[in-house]
Amino acid sequence: MPAEAAVQSCWATAIASATTGIGPQAVKISPGLGSTKGGQEVQIDGSFFVPDADQVLFGTNPGTIVAESSTTILVSAPPGVAGTVDVTVQTPDGTSIAGTFTYITPGQLGTPPISLGVHWR
Repeated sequence: MPAEAAVQSCWATAIASATTGIGPQAVKISPGLGSTKGGQEVQIDGSFFVPDADQVLFGTNPGTIVAESSTTILVSAPPGVAGTVDVTVQTPDGTSIAGTFTYITPGQLGTPPISLGVHWR
């Protein structure tokens, strides 16, 4: 076998073993909002993700994958402008829309509710 054919064959085998042949099926994103400054960790649940070959886009901006398995991706949202964008998961086998993510300005985040210490029995 010529050296070039051997290299192509090894490359094709490596790619084939890294993919499932079935596109990703993203079904849930949480949380669905975060600051325009970025950095919000977002969990995407689904199936047929391809660890080390996935890309998550917030609109057209790539997020930073923190951890992933074939069923869950933890990604840090990139900075964005106020508004809602589609979040998509791309694998070598296809693309799936996980849901939407709403960017809000830090002033819109407000303050957490105050607990009055009332306990119902």
